[in-house]
Amino acid sequence: MRTNYKGDRGMTRRFSVLLAAVAALLLAAAGTSWAGVAIVSPSTATKQVYSQHTVTVHYPREEIPYFPYAVFTITSGPDQGLHQSVMIDDNGDATYTFTNGGKAGQDTIRADVSSYGIACQCRVFAGSGSATVTFTDSTAPKVTSVTPSVLDFQVARGTNLTAAFSEKMDPATITTSTFKLFKWSQKGQTWQRIYDTNVGCVGTSSCTQARLDPFASDPSKVLQANAKYKAVVATAAEDINGNALDQDTSKSGNQPMAWTFTTGD
Repeated sequence: MRTNYKGDRGMTRRFSVLLAAVAALLLAAAGTSWAGVAIVSPSTATKQVYSQHTVTVHYPREEIPYFPYAVFTITSGPDQGLHQSVMIDDNGDATYTFTNGGKAGQDTIRADVSSYGIACQCRVFAGSGSATVTFTDSTAPKVTSVTPSVLDFQVARGTNLTAAFSEKMDPATITTSTFKLFKWSQKGQTWQRIYDTNVGCVGTSSCTQARLDPFASDPSKVLQANAKYKAVVATAAEDINGNALDQDTSKSGNQPMAWTFTTGD
């Protein structure tokens, strides 16, 4: 009896293909990496707060031919929770850019590379990598605009005061101790503090503007007619990274923001 070696070889090939398909299906179901670690660059970086940062993950395209993409996630740090899915291009690269929210610290960015499993019709994990970026802040905040404006006159007596800042401030430092109102006393030729005020941040999402309401205990009261007032934002006001306000960096030591205005009839 002749042995059909050709038929045996064909069966062996078919059996090998079947085993490979089963193995691929098992890998896909288990979410196992079949090709190694994705490379994220730059691996480390240092930037100023509020800056944009871009990272690129590289993974050989030929190893994940079906709809490859990367999921970028900031897993820890001041910008934790930001994430985005990006398709991997023909060179095996996917790029992600985000903007720091203003808080100093180190972000860890993870990139998870996946493909589409034809056999299982599911997401198949290929590999992951990570990188870090440190955001620093040594810049003192400033007051950028105020109401009433500097040296304004004929100001409405029911006016509330505001001060806008160059960056996000720590709400705990925006108080009656750091935002003050004074009235000029002709009799005493001196500035007299008005203590009955209400001070806080404008809005709730971020403290970029402070508000001072005179006569907090009696909102029906208004500023005195034809009187000169001075408002001061003290250096004890701090940004979210602990930098104290400095209105004039050309001078030695931190400088407060102070301005005057005059009311109308």
